[in-house]
Amino acid sequence: MAAALWAVLWVLLPGPGGAPRLASAFAGAGALGVGVAALRRYRRGGAPPRLGRLLIAALALLLCAAAGHLALIQDQRGADSLARALDSGERSTIRGTFASDPTPVGADAQRPEDSGRPRLRASIHIDAVDREPASGTAVLLWTMPTTATGTGTGSATATEAGALARGDPVEVVAAAHPTGAGERPRALLSAVEAPRRATPHPEACAGMLRAAQCAVTHLIAQLRQGLAHRSALLPGDGGALLPGLSIGDTAAVSPALSEAMNGTGLSHLTAVSGANCAVVVSAVFLLVAALGGGRGARVVCAAAALGGFILLVGPDASVLRAAVMGLLSLLCLIRGRPRQGLPLLAAACCVLLILDPWLARDYGFALSVAATAGLLTLVEPIGRRLESRLAPRLARLLAVPLAAQLACGPILILLRPEISPLTVPANMLAEPAAPLATVLGLLACLSAPLLPAVADILARCAWLPAQWIAGIAHTLAGVPGTRWPWPEGIGGALLLAVATAALLVAILRARPRRRALLCCGLCCLLAGSLTAGPGLIGRLLTPRAWVIAACDVGQGDALLLSSAGRVALIDTGPTPEVLSSCLKRLHITRIDLLILTHFDLDHSGGVPAIAGRTEVALLGPSATRRDHRVREDLRHGGATLIEARGSSALRGTLGNLSWRRLWPPREDAGILPGNASSVAVEFRGDGLTSVFLGDLGAEQLNRIARGTPGIAAPGHADVVKVAHHGSADQGDLLYRQLSATIGLISVGAHNSYGHPTRRALTLLREAHTRAVRTDQSGLLLVGISPGGPTLWTERGPPRS
Repeated sequence: MAAALWAVLWVLLPGPGGAPRLASAFAGAGALGVGVAALRRYRRGGAPPRLGRLLIAALALLLCAAAGHLALIQDQRGADSLARALDSGERSTIRGTFASDPTPVGADAQRPEDSGRPRLRASIHIDAVDREPASGTAVLLWTMPTTATGTGTGSATATEAGALARGDPVEVVAAAHPTGAGERPRALLSAVEAPRRATPHPEACAGMLRAAQCAVTHLIAQLRQGLAHRSALLPGDGGALLPGLSIGDTAAVSPALSEAMNGTGLSHLTAVSGANCAVVVSAVFLLVAALGGGRGARVVCAAAALGGFILLVGPDASVLRAAVMGLLSLLCLIRGRPRQGLPLLAAACCVLLILDPWLARDYGFALSVAATAGLLTLVEPIGRRLESRLAPRLARLLAVPLAAQLACGPILILLRPEISPLTVPANMLAEPAAPLATVLGLLACLSAPLLPAVADILARCAWLPAQWIAGIAHTLAGVPGTRWPWPEGIGGALLLAVATAALLVAILRARPRRRALLCCGLCCLLAGSLTAGPGLIGRLLTPRAWVIAACDVGQGDALLLSSAGRVALIDTGPTPEVLSSCLKRLHITRIDLLILTHFDLDHSGGVPAIAGRTEVALLGPSATRRDHRVREDLRHGGATLIEARGSSALRGTLGNLSWRRLWPPREDAGILPGNASSVAVEFRGDGLTSVFLGDLGAEQLNRIARGTPGIAAPGHADVVKVAHHGSADQGDLLYRQLSATIGLISVGAHNSYGHPTRRALTLLREAHTRAVRTDQSGLLLVGISPGGPTLWTERGPPRS
């Protein structure tokens, strides 16, 4: 029932506004029909209603409640001041409350070459836009000024944000950009200046209830800041990790430690989950029992402690799931009824999905539910099987992380398409230390206001297990060859799910001889799937081993280059939604260099998808009002704008790549019309030379081939991005001169321009360049090998 409700909400979320209301009406009608039919039959002396009919009616009622709530939320989002700000795209004064602590964005949030300008991110509950009431949540991004201080990510964050934290009222001037369908945040807010602490409204804390709420918010902020301050004084990564293990505060975790935790499967330890809630409830139970309290007193105190813990750590998806399960379990206990894990998990899922339908598309919630289901169903059978070969305690210690990993694996593939054999050993080594760090860190946090000396001692004691966990992450992350690429997307998740099911059958059900045959067959299946030819699963070149990517954005350009952790984007395609999908698929969260060749819609329409996530933007000449608005969106998002004109922006670097501008030449920049002003660039490095030609025509391409004053003509290239989507206006001299191995054509299927034209394809063929098109092959990825560039295509073998 919970799975069905989840699936229906997952489908409804990105749908139009009327979809939830329609689903609610159908569900209500279905429940009413089933209930009336069952009652009529029962009153006429028939048999009691069958269980199946009752379940159908219950499911219909749950769906009715969830869809109705979703429709109500969408109605409330309809026409407020935030909706008007999203439509206009102009900067607005936004007032709200931080729903999370400010944290650095990505692994490159603070670099020496950024001149001390970290980029921060926080979730915000919006109260007003331009002094008019509004509601909803948004993601706020801002770049701090150059007055930043502090050497570490955590200290810089606290310094730059003016010690702002979750629960603080803030005010900021930002441009609002719409988010994708099905996402909880209503907007992405891009601000140039840091948000400032807002003066609370005089009525904000008026009355007893509001005054108590303000007092609790202030107390929680003081407790969190106190633990963060004490942890910052502790040496090594243990001090940075301690707030995350205790209360889920990861602001001080460095990018290197975060990457090590993710790579070894230990990142769940810093996301407060059911394990932390279980530790809190168990500790309170034992304490009250030691003081002589009865069952009722233990349940009440445990429930109160659980509620306080949720207020302290924040209502994340995994915390809410654990809290509802805990409360239902306590309710069963106080009524003297047996507690069964799976029914409690299903009931908790139904309650939460009705109250918060957006959880249906929350990866954190899905991982929490999957891990809990795995622990409830797989630990015992796996443990019994392992006990026949291992010591009982060792078997139990191994069964817990193995069960959780098997259950969460297919979901994790959607987030990070790779598997590591060290995940289970890392969790085995960290499992004894995690509860100790959680309890001691939490006690240090709670005792700080009254007993600061005791809090200091507890924090130092908690540092040791935290440092142990950080050491495990760094040590195992440094082992070479332990991250195996895996097919990404739904196909990769389904493949891993099938492999997991077969492995469980082999371990738990099959006889020894059949088990060996099944394992051999499974290995052959995986090997064949990973190395087979065209299809959904993969190619020899996996989607993660790429240097150049051509996104399938329809009739437009959006190409990416990656080197040494840095990413360049050349044009953005016509729509932000399609570009966002491609960036998410390639796990790109940050654009270090944007090259906007020119401002036509098919090249600049996707700018809202990267506003607030771009460091430097190299721009062609702008002329219209829309062009200037695109520039302002980038500027308001914190990007440094550079004009591709005259002697400026002739050369630069990106990771291990060096780039130079081929067009426009110095004397023509800023005066050429339309497509003729497109910026053309050449990249060299990492064993690959590539040329990107924008929408240039034959005259400009032939001038590039002959060289222009101050800009030498390009030589041989491995990859060329064919000009103007393969139009007929091509320069044959340049393509013969480049003699590229691969020619990328970014073009929309069945476009009205006839692109790519027969002339363009003939020129490429005569230049011995293999033409590959996004309209036929989808996403295109180019990698490197000793024999030259290698090509991966999304949809079957490329055709010319």
